[in-house]
Amino acid sequence: MEPADIFRICWSCNGEAMALLTLLALTSKDAWLQIMYKGVDAVEIDMEPIKHYSETKLIYFISFLFVVSFYIINMFVVENLLLFLLFFIFAILGVELFGKLECSQEQSCSGLSNHANFKDFGIAPLTLFRVATGSNWNDIMKDTLRQDDSSVTEENKLTTMISPIYFITFVLITQLILVDIIIAVLLKNLEMINDYDVDAEMGEEIELQRQVDLHDRNNFEQ
Repeated sequence: MEPADIFRICWSCNGEAMALLTLLALTSKDAWLQIMYKGVDAVEIDMEPIKHYSETKLIYFISFLFVVSFYIINMFVVENLLLFLLFFIFAILGVELFGKLECSQEQSCSGLSNHANFKDFGIAPLTLFRVATGSNWNDIMKDTLRQDDSSVTEENKLTTMISPIYFITFVLITQLILVDIIIAVLLKNLEMINDYDVDAEMGEEIELQRQVDLHDRNNFEQ
């Protein structure tokens, strides 16, 4: 059954179930243009439709699509919340594990600096953002492997074992999340393109059918 037929049945029987089916078709954007045109042309129950009878109904359909699109966009919020939680947890771990590492002339650093370190929770997420984007993250990891901090020599022996696990795990998880987001966006765009092509084809078919009906009506009147 075509979405336009669903709308026609919904309009004739005035049933809530069929109305929900029509809204479901609108949500999936399956021939939503045709459903909207039918709604604008609809007059009353058991009456012939009149073209552009109630153009104010366009506000209803367009508003509904905007609201649905908003909720679809919120689907990506889950991914963003997961990414935020990941940064939050690893930032706390980074401050706890590598917060006492210092860079000086005696202990030079190739990755850590005043703008990339784990000394406090404020700058740790920014450092992790560099790591997530692949900006010199291997040098940052190398700096956390050293054992020559005189003040925390005993603690650093443990961090040299944890550091590779910490950074490699963080990089792998962030890359997987980013890949999932990219794939979701691509699939959504492909779905929109396919829906647009289907709507265009159905629009041409409906217009052709209208012309045929108009031609038959003229012949019948003659």
